[in-house]
Amino acid sequence: MSQEKNKIDLDNTYEVVVSYHVVDIDDKGKLKEVKKSNQKIQFYKLQRRNMAHSRFATKVLEGTTDPMDMALNFVDICLVDESIKTDLMGDALACLEIYRSEIVGEDFRRFFEGWEYYQNLLLKLSQKN
Repeated sequence: MSQEKNKIDLDNTYEVVVSYHVVDIDDKGKLKEVKKSNQKIQFYKLQRRNMAHSRFATKVLEGTTDPMDMALNFVDICLVDESIKTDLMGDALACLEIYRSEIVGEDFRRFFEGWEYYQNLLLKLSQKN
């Protein structure tokens, strides 16, 4: 039974490979940026029964929020490994790269496909044209 539960959990995530910068202290005690290259980072798939995900998806459809804010919000609500959240969110450009990645776009398409609100919005837009 626990093996099945683990499988479900694994099916609920996907991986994005990204490089991001973190702050470190050199031997002289000075702050420096260090690049963490090609990090494999796990994200939760957007879920209808997650209020934060649904609110976020609504903002995406409204298109009124700054892309950088959206990227940071996405990482905040979908990142699996909480221990890297501060470092990852400290590099807003890396978050934007994640947010605009193909695999995240695929997750959005999957999430919106079955959402009647989205389907109705598409219908209204097509009727205007």
